[in-house]
Amino acid sequence: MASLRVNNNIKGDREKGVLEKLIDIDKRIAVILAGDTLFGGVDTMNIFFGHQLLSMMESHFPRPSEFLPERWLVDKNDPLYFGQAHPFAYTPFGFGARSCIGRRIADLELETLLTKMIENFHVEWFAPHPKFKFSTLNYMAPPYNFIFNDIK
Repeated sequence: MASLRVNNNIKGDREKGVLEKLIDIDKRIAVILAGDTLFGGVDTMNIFFGHQLLSMMESHFPRPSEFLPERWLVDKNDPLYFGQAHPFAYTPFGFGARSCIGRRIADLELETLLTKMIENFHVEWFAPHPKFKFSTLNYMAPPYNFIFNDIK
C-alpha cells in the first residue's frame, strides 16, 4: 500500500501572495510580473493611476481646472497648446508592450459616435460649465444640459 505524504506547507488561497496565485494560473505571466513587481525581495502589488494628478498640473496643461476644449485646437504658439506637456502626462491606455489591447476599438467607437453626432445633430450646452467626478474612472456629473437639434 502506497503511503501518502502530507505536506504541511500547502497554503490556502487566502494565504497566498499575488505572485503565488498567478504561478498556479500561468507561470510565464508570473515570471514577467515578478520582474515588474519584486523589489528587494518584497512582493509589492500597489497600482497607482497618476493620470488625474498629471493632467491637473499647470506645468503640463495650462489652466488645468478649467473646461477648455479649445486647448486641443489652438496653434502651437498659443499658451494653451497642449504640446508642452510631457509625452507621458496623458496615457489613458498605457504604453508599450503592456498597453491596452482594446485601444484601437475604443478609438474607433468614439470616432464613429462623434461622426454620427456631428452629421445628425447641432449640439448645444445651456448651462454653466459641467462638473466632473474624479476617480479611477472620471465622468461628467449630472445634470447633462445638452440640447440635440436634428440637422436633417
